[in-house]
Amino acid sequence: MKKIIVSMLLLLSLFLITGCSNKNKISDITSKLGNRIEIRLINNQTGENYLVANKFKNVILGLLNEVTYDEYSDNKQVNREVGLYSLELKGNIKFVVNEAYLVVADKIIQVKSTNPKTGLKAVIDVVKREVIKSKYLMMEKNTFNIYTSVEELENVDFSYDKNIYTEAYFEKKILVTFDFKKASTESNLKCVKAHTLGPIIYLDFEINSPNPYTSDAQNEIITVLVEVDKPTTLTNNSLAITVVNTNPLLAGEYNSCYYDCRKIGE
Repeated sequence: MKKIIVSMLLLLSLFLITGCSNKNKISDITSKLGNRIEIRLINNQTGENYLVANKFKNVILGLLNEVTYDEYSDNKQVNREVGLYSLELKGNIKFVVNEAYLVVADKIIQVKSTNPKTGLKAVIDVVKREVIKSKYLMMEKNTFNIYTSVEELENVDFSYDKNIYTEAYFEKKILVTFDFKKASTESNLKCVKAHTLGPIIYLDFEINSPNPYTSDAQNEIITVLVEVDKPTTLTNNSLAITVVNTNPLLAGEYNSCYYDCRKIGE
């Protein structure tokens, strides 16, 4: 009899847990948008909006499609902090994404991402970095390579320390090489930060550039090796970079004939 009661209590607990929320996929909504999609970042307080560039659109959609979330019923009180910024996607339907709610065809749904590190807030933060806080540039596929094992380094045309890039290293990290274009007068190029979100690899560079705007200077390509923590996926990876000028006379935003990393808003 006790076993029956315990079993019934377990079933009841399971029902209550699963009944409070339903796990869903953002991809089930984005699939209804169609092929012609416009994405904007909206400041919910001021109404300001920023159009997401076409070259970044597929990256954002890819990140959104990886998000799963819990949907709460209208009668459930959820203490969630509403984000200052939302994403507005327009296609065959209008779809609004906030870290605390979704709006699908004028229906408001209370939500919470099931994985905060790759959830709705994280995706919105990516767009904020792209169009507001700093200008990340999406690089062409032929400008970078990703190495995930010792074997992949056997026939490369650059030098590296075999004592560093071992099997133990590749258990937790990857090696990214990027062909950085610069003028011969520019110096002290280095990557000061590397992080990932979904398939996107972000690299933050610093360079001392006395005259970054000169296009007739002698140009050169430097292959930079960057150690990056292994991303959650190694499929269809993209590379985004931003560059800061450390020259005392031109310190701050960097705009060369190759990379325009100026901020476009605050």
